[in-house]
Amino acid sequence: MHMPERSCIVCRQKTSKYSLLRFVLEDQTLIFDPRYKESGRGAYLCPQKSCFIQAIQKFIFNKVLKTKKILISTELIQQVQCHIKNNCSDC
Repeated sequence: MHMPERSCIVCRQKTSKYSLLRFVLEDQTLIFDPRYKESGRGAYLCPQKSCFIQAIQKFIFNKVLKTKKILISTELIQQVQCHIKNNCSDC
């Protein structure tokens, strides 16, 4: 069975898409998609705090999701940090 591969938008590491964190844009707001089910263009990140921080600081989400304005809530940041720290989808 073929496993789809994706690249981290920051470090460009290629791996199974299910090993990466997926984000989508919904009404100009960045949404974490731990179940890989949301519709729309996805942006994938390694489950590393450093990649997440760089994606925000260097506006990489904006480039990959092809938009100038993205709202990133503190709730999203906390959810992703919890997911990275605990390696779970319940956060």
